[in-house]
Amino acid sequence: MGRVEASRESRAPDTRAMSGDLGRDVEIEAGRLRLPGHLVVPPGTGGIVIFAHGSGSGRFSPRNNFVASVLSEAGLGTLLLDLLTPEEEADRANVFDIELLADRLAAATAWLRRQPEGADVAIGWFGASTGAGAALWAAGAPGADVAAIVSRGGRPDLAGERLSAVQAPTLLIVGEADTTVLELNRSAQAQLRCLNELRIVPGATHLFEEPGTLAIAAEHARDWFLQHLRPATAWHEETSDRTASGFQLMPHTADVMVTAWGSTLEGCLTEAALGLVSSFAEVGDVAPEDRVEFTCQPGPDSELLVELLDEVIYAIDAWDVVPVRVDVRRTGEGGLAGEFGVVERGHVRVVGPAPKAVTRHDLSLEQQDSQWRCRVVVDV
Repeated sequence: MGRVEASRESRAPDTRAMSGDLGRDVEIEAGRLRLPGHLVVPPGTGGIVIFAHGSGSGRFSPRNNFVASVLSEAGLGTLLLDLLTPEEEADRANVFDIELLADRLAAATAWLRRQPEGADVAIGWFGASTGAGAALWAAGAPGADVAAIVSRGGRPDLAGERLSAVQAPTLLIVGEADTTVLELNRSAQAQLRCLNELRIVPGATHLFEEPGTLAIAAEHARDWFLQHLRPATAWHEETSDRTASGFQLMPHTADVMVTAWGSTLEGCLTEAALGLVSSFAEVGDVAPEDRVEFTCQPGPDSELLVELLDEVIYAIDAWDVVPVRVDVRRTGEGGLAGEFGVVERGHVRVVGPAPKAVTRHDLSLEQQDSQWRCRVVVDV
């Protein structure tokens, strides 16, 4: 599998100019070597992701460039580089020299810290194939300067004994049809002691060549890095009986991205509604002064999320009240019913523009294992 990836990516053309990339080419000091790279840092970014490429591919990898473009659109910086020189790549042993690749990744991270763009931001590592093993090996070193890691079709098993020492939140993304690598990832995940998740992309093989599968992997990576690299504008979580629910707000260009989670669909929807309110008002423990009932017509789960948030926006806009409590229940027909505990807008501290509309861009609502998660972008 590594040989196939190497042969396809090493010949890939540089398509950055066609994508409107406004970054700069750089040379990264790694001992006596100077490794070529490409750095893109959007204004106001809170994090930069360094790409540790896989077996024989480099900064021109079409897959990594695609993922990098998704991260950049979300406001994250990216650094793509060649971890090996052309002469080193000619020796296949170097492609699987995990310690060598990890040393180069650490050197690139130290170089980035010396640049004005990277001095004060959180740094993430995105690894593919053997690059994922190198990223996890480097992350297991004492004092590793990494805030989050994503592995795409990676070989985390190659990090071996270092896996249990990794502290950075780690996401493992594997194609459903990449059965051998999937089993290796499951085994490696069992050794991780840090916050971690394994996400399986339906129908995808090792190179994520099936239509839409690479986009799904890129979205998973984006959300993980947004959650663990960029500072949240608001965060709330409650835990009881070993189940957790909560929400997180992230700046999303001119909008706000709300992510929420809960052990039930209703709990997840409730947290999304509270997150939307928190995007513009501080409600804290404010007690309701009145209540407003609402209903949402039956439909797909994602449409129920949109309808519920539309009800929140309508209450704010039409009645000038702010929901401070949310009660959501599923109806027998598959819709929603419930009520908002509300207060007059003037009785809470407004901290931002009121939400205007729910978009369907990046909309998702799904059950992952025993937890429901949703994501939605709101115009403000």
